[in-house]
Amino acid sequence: TQADLDFINNYKGKINIEEKKERSRGDSRNGQTADGTKFYIGGVSSMTDEQLAEEFKALSDDAVFDKIPNRDFGFITSKNEKDIDFLKSYSGRLRINLSKPKTEQRNSGRDQPSVFIKDYGENSEDDIKKHFASAGVVTDVYLLRDRGFGFVRFGTEEERNKAVDLNYSTLNGETLFVKEQKKREERGGGDRNGGGGGQRGGGRDRKNRLFVGNLSYDAQESDVREFFGSMGQVSDVYIPRDRETQQMKGYCFVEFADSQGFQN
Repeated sequence: TQADLDFINNYKGKINIEEKKERSRGDSRNGQTADGTKFYIGGVSSMTDEQLAEEFKALSDDAVFDKIPNRDFGFITSKNEKDIDFLKSYSGRLRINLSKPKTEQRNSGRDQPSVFIKDYGENSEDDIKKHFASAGVVTDVYLLRDRGFGFVRFGTEEERNKAVDLNYSTLNGETLFVKEQKKREERGGGDRNGGGGGQRGGGRDRKNRLFVGNLSYDAQESDVREFFGSMGQVSDVYIPRDRETQQMKGYCFVEFADSQGFQN
C-alpha cells in the first residue's frame, strides 16, 4: 500500500533498506555477457585451490573465477582477448566450454551421460559424488529426495558406463540401485524414473537377475531360494535392508545360474 511505501521511504532505523535494482545479466548466449566472455569450467573439485591457481596462472587480472560452493563446476569471465584465446584453446584436465543461457544448460544437462540412482538413504550429494568418482569426473549430482531417486552426470559415456558397474555397491550402509539413464529420444515407452521399461535392475550384465516386489517383511533368504528354486538353479538372492533399523525394504533380487531358470 502507499502507507507501507511511505513508511519504508522515511525509515530511519538501524536496518539498511535500499530499493532493489535489477542486475544486468547480459545475454550470455555464446558466452557473451555484459562483463565479458563467460566460460563454464567443469571438474574443478578434482583440484585444490592451489592447483587451480597454477592451472590458470596464464590468465590476466581481468579474469574473474567464480567457483560454485559444493559443486563440481565454476565460471571464468574476462574481456581480455588473450584470456579468451587461452580458454578456447585449453587442453588440460578440466572441461572448459563457452557458457550457455540457463535454459540451454538445463536442456543439455538432461542429455549428458548420466545414471539413475535410488536407495541412497541419507547420503549427501557430496557423499554420492565421492562414491562415483572412481568411475570418472562427476559433473553434477541431482537428488529428488521427496521422490526417492536422483541422477549422477558425467562428461563422457565411458565414465557413465563405469558408473553403471557400481550397481548394488554400498555407500555408508546403503546399497545403491544404479542404472543407465537413457537420452530422451531413446527412452520410448519406458518409465520416467530412469528410462526404458522392464523390471530388471541395471548395472553389470545381470541378464538372469529378477526384481521381486511386494516381498513380505518376514520373508527370509531361504524362503526366497526355496520358492524360486522350483524354476531353476538360484545363484544369488539379495534382500536390501534399511541401514538404521535393518528392516527389509519389501523387495529383493533373485539371480539364476542360467537363462532357462530366469525365463521360467
